[in-house]
Amino acid sequence: MKILKLANCELGSHAIPTVVFSRLKNLEELEVSNMNVDTIFDIMKEEMKGCTFSLKKMTLNNLPNLTKVWRDKNPEGIFSFQSLQEVVVNNCEILETLFPSWLK
Repeated sequence: MKILKLANCELGSHAIPTVVFSRLKNLEELEVSNMNVDTIFDIMKEEMKGCTFSLKKMTLNNLPNLTKVWRDKNPEGIFSFQSLQEVVVNNCEILETLFPSWLK
């Protein structure tokens, strides 16, 4: 899968759980819009060890409860997004953290 668009869904507190995201290594574009999530990625370190992702573009639109994109910390550099080129954020008014310091 190269493109994933999530819109108008009721998924709980996060849009993409680790179980799903760890299987999306070839994903190039992610768009999340019109949802009540507070986090996009729910990261669990042990399932992500050594993962490199192909994500090139991430778009976040109209997410009124979004406070952070990444739920967990990655102090050991467990995974990376070296291909990420474009990030678009609109109407995410309470977003506190877009990129944590550990993200490569």
